[in-house]
Amino acid sequence: MRGRNRVIKLIMVTLGAGLLLSFCLTAGTAVIAIALVLIALGLLMQN
Repeated sequence: MRGRNRVIKLIMVTLGAGLLLSFCLTAGTAVIAIALVLIALGLLMQN
């Protein structure tokens, strides 16, 4: 039983890490997109 619990715990940790990583990646791309839009607007405003 103890070995089984360890496997379940490992799977839960892996799933949690995967979700966290995918969330960070999607949030990161959103932040980069917003930053690029702001930079583009700033350049347009200057001209």
